[in-house]
Formats: sequence, structure tokens, C-alpha cells
Amino acid sequence: MLTRAQLKQLAGQASDGPVTSLYLRIDGSRYIRQGYQARLKDLLRQQRQALRGRNLTPRQQESVQQDFQKILAYVGTDLDRSGTKTIAIFSSSRSGFWLVVRLPLSLASLLTVRRVPYITPLALVLEGQRAYGTILVDRAKARLFHILLGQPEEVIDLEREVGGERQKVHLSRAEKRLDRHEIELEHQHYRAVAARAQEYFHLHPCVGIVLGGHQGIVPVFEGFLPTDLAAAIVERIAIEPDAPLDVAAKRALEVKQRVERRRKEGLVGELEERLAHKAGLAVAGLKETLQALQLGQIGVLLVREGQAASGSQCRECGALLPPSQRCGVCGQPTDALPDLVGELIARAFQQGASIEEIHSGTALDRHGKIAALLRFRL
Repeated sequence: MLTRAQLKQLAGQASDGPVTSLYLRIDGSRYIRQGYQARLKDLLRQQRQALRGRNLTPRQQESVQQDFQKILAYVGTDLDRSGTKTIAIFSSSRSGFWLVVRLPLSLASLLTVRRVPYITPLALVLEGQRAYGTILVDRAKARLFHILLGQPEEVIDLEREVGGERQKVHLSRAEKRLDRHEIELEHQHYRAVAARAQEYFHLHPCVGIVLGGHQGIVPVFEGFLPTDLAAAIVERIAIEPDAPLDVAAKRALEVKQRVERRRKEGLVGELEERLAHKAGLAVAGLKETLQALQLGQIGVLLVREGQAASGSQCRECGALLPPSQRCGVCGQPTDALPDLVGELIARAFQQGASIEEIHSGTALDRHGKIAALLRFRL
């Protein structure tokens, strides 16, 4: 998966001709090779028909057809699909540009030809995948991992050792009184886990931490955590540290989804507050959001999941507009743009804005399903 900096670089890729962008599901658990190859041929046929109405020069048309041939040849090979559910291919034969990105999650298959690489699906994935860490701990064991792209990553299992031998401690002994030596061994274990956790989350930064274990142990261990890690805890869950990884990951992912939902609802609440104060620090609706984009003012773009709209793009200055024959910025002719919202997302991302997909049923639905928190007043 690309980093934000790499994706911004891709979005700004200089090209002498159009760029063909393909997203194709190749998930081996759902598709046989002939299935996704047939889907690609359908996409190519549809795009060839769509290009007949495009204002492309003969050289541009030749470049696009070469792109199609290269993509078809690449997908026609026996692709290694291990760990990959979707491939993204970006090609501009006239510019000698070719890039393949493998993704461990499913995205809708599509093929499009534009002036620049179509990065919107990648941007939404990248912006939506905020990493959350997990610490599971008991008196003798611990497990560290983080959730990214819906999967547990970099799993580390820890078990305390005494004199080189693993010290077996069973939680069923809760009714027995632990002597001072045993308590000190536990505290040594907690200190060791806390130190390892600090190293781990320094290497794998996360926006929040899920802390799990038995109810009587979690608060004790929490007291050994460094201040910054303790402050990052978003939820505490009761779970066995040696629970199957898929079970632990599912619990951690559920926490992440709850926390992210609350965070996004908070952003919508902030939007309403800013709009109510009428201080010029927020806009709502497609037309107003496009104007803010044109001025480079968008700090956070809020888009309802699945939101789509068509519009126009100026042939001269490239401005994005509601459907119109002439550009409202420079007065030059425009071309129809079927995916105006997708292009808006890509440009806002390239300008450094954060992109937030908001679930349905929030106040954003009352504000045109698209809005922006601005960096400064218009």
C-alpha cells in the first residue's frame, strides 16, 4: 500500500498524454482467473465506446490503445494473487509511465482514462485506515498487534521467564493469595510488557490503543504503561490474552469501528457548529465545496459514503464545476465529467486535505451530503 506522500506524488504524475487507471478485483477466494480476465475485457469494451465521444488527438488515442494492450497482456499472465484482492494499474504509454499497486482488500473494478492517475479509491482507503494498536495482557503472557486494512499486523507474543524457564501461572489461582515474590514477578512482567509496548508503538504508530485482559489485571497493568500510551487507550475489553488471533482481532476491530464512528460524528458536529457561527470556516453543498477547493481552503473534506454527482471540467484551467458549458473561472469551454465527486476527492487529497467518508444518517445528509472544514476564512 502506498503512503500518503507516495500517493500525492502519483496524483501529480506529469504526463504527455492521458493516463489509464484500472482497479480490478482478483481475489483468489472469490474469482477464478478466467472470471477477472473476462471482467477486464468488459471494462475495456465499455471504455472504448466511451472514448469515441472524447476529444482526443490521434496520438492520445494511440497511447490509450497501447495502455489497453499492455494492461490486457499483464492481467493475462498467471498473476501471483497471494495476499492480494485488488490490483491497481496506472499506465501512460506516451509518457513511458507504468505502475502496479497490490491491495489486500476488495475495491470495485473500474477502468477510466483521465489527464492524471485516478487515485480516489486509493485515497479513500488510505484515509479510512487509521491504525489502532492492541495490548492483551495477563499475569504471565501478553500479545501486541495493530489493526490496519482490517487485519492484524506485526503480532508479537510475550511470555514471562524466570531463571530461563517459563513460569506457568494459571488465572484459576485467583482465589489463592500470592506471596511477595510472586507479586514482584508479576510486576516485572508488566514492566517488561510496557517497555516492549513502547518500543512496538514507536515503530508502528497508532492513533489509539485497545487494552484487553481480565478485569482485575487490566487496571494494574495500566499503571505500568508510559503516560503517552496510557493516554492513547480508547477502550478496555475483557478477553483472554491467548484467545485465538482471529477472535482477538475481531474484538479489536469492533472497538476501532465504534471509535471511528464516534470520531466522524464529532466532525459532523463541528461542521454544524461552524456553519451556525457563520464565521466562514466551513462550507456545505457541492457548489460551495468546489469553490473552496478552487481556493485551496479545504482542511477536511466530508463526503457521504457512496455520494456521486456529474459535472464539468474546464479544458483550459482544469477547474471543476457543476454541469455547465462555460467555465465560471476563465470563461473557456468545458468537458462533461461523469465522476465529479471522485475528482473533487482526488484534488482535495493532493492539496493536503484530510478525506472523511461519513456514514448515512448524520447531519451531513441535510447539508448536501458533501461539505468541508476550512483551513481559514474565505
